[in-house]
Amino acid sequence: MKKIFLLIINFLVLSLLIQVIIICFTTKFTTKYSLKTTTNEYLIEEYFKKENNISTYNFIITTKTNKKYTFKVQKNFNKQKHIIKDIKYFKEGNVECLYPLFKRNYTSDVSCYYNKTQVSYSYLNQLNNKNIKKISSKLKKLGYKTNISSTPNPSKKYKNLVVYQKNIPNNYIFTTWNYKGIDILKSNDLSSKQFLKNDKYENSLAIICNDYYIYIDNTKKEIKEIKAYNMLNQKQKEFKLNDLSADIYFNGIYNNELYITDKKTKKQYIYNPKKNKLKELNSYFILKNDKIKEVNRDTFFQKNIIFTDFIENNDISNKYLTKEIKYENNYYYFLTSNGNFYRLYSKNKTSPELLFTFPNIKEWNIKDNDIIFINNDTLYFYNDKLGLLPILKTNELKYNYKNICDFLKKK
Repeated sequence: MKKIFLLIINFLVLSLLIQVIIICFTTKFTTKYSLKTTTNEYLIEEYFKKENNISTYNFIITTKTNKKYTFKVQKNFNKQKHIIKDIKYFKEGNVECLYPLFKRNYTSDVSCYYNKTQVSYSYLNQLNNKNIKKISSKLKKLGYKTNISSTPNPSKKYKNLVVYQKNIPNNYIFTTWNYKGIDILKSNDLSSKQFLKNDKYENSLAIICNDYYIYIDNTKKEIKEIKAYNMLNQKQKEFKLNDLSADIYFNGIYNNELYITDKKTKKQYIYNPKKNKLKELNSYFILKNDKIKEVNRDTFFQKNIIFTDFIENNDISNKYLTKEIKYENNYYYFLTSNGNFYRLYSKNKTSPELLFTFPNIKEWNIKDNDIIFINNDTLYFYNDKLGLLPILKTNELKYNYKNICDFLKKK
């Protein structure tokens, strides 16, 4: 009897150990389940992936009327499955919203449909939609709330900028080129860093790579160094140059390194700001569909090679009349000809989510699901937790906006 008991204990311990090992080495999984609430029934597709130590759950929730809601949650649930435990449903006029309740008493935000299209809370705010305000009031009465405020924050003057400092999240830094350097905007500080002695209108030889603002002063006759300013510790590195001519340009960033081309000497280089090292390449490389590709010399020097994250997708372009498309973390982001900005989950290509709309978006960028864009004279920031927020306003952006504004998120 004692031996049987020990065998059972050993079996249970071994089973538990196997489960722990499986959990530790699991980096992704997919599961489907149905959820019945007091008012509705839903089919939930749950896609988990852990990458760079970040746990991400993507969801497709299908209703009985075949509406598909897509959204994501970045939170550590110890790789648990079936993490949605309840869904609150609201309908006011032509607005329908779901409010998922997760394990561990975690909540994210509402996901809504408006006129047969999934839309963000921010888009409904842009429309000043009365129905979403009614839904927000119902949420509050139930003890829940939306993370996105409809009350605008005040602005303040800094040099020639109007800055919405209270809109800047604590762990973000925004930059804007001021012809001799950058203005640095944080939630608790507004400052400037001068890089050049003379004004430089176009900001062509500058770029953010991780925590570094990399730049080259080409207002002089000779280019003598690459400089990398660390925006976290405010220290600057310099790499002395011997071989680069004045006829250079930045290809762009790949794998946390800057690619540089010298058109006069017909050479391409890689600069690593963290190691402060410059390496000459033996071949020539372009970026295509987010992958480095080697090309021959003649092809490379036909035109300036600029790394871009814009992609081609004929299905999306033909269906939505897009101007530009980017792809990041399983989502397509695209801007249409009428100024609508959408996000489309790669596993649900029939139901894009309308995030916001502006008539004159001139430049936009995505980093880890955060979006910045310039519309007329204003730089905006969007993410799912905070919604759509103006960051700065300046008349200069009406005329000079290429590579002027950027941001980084402190890790």
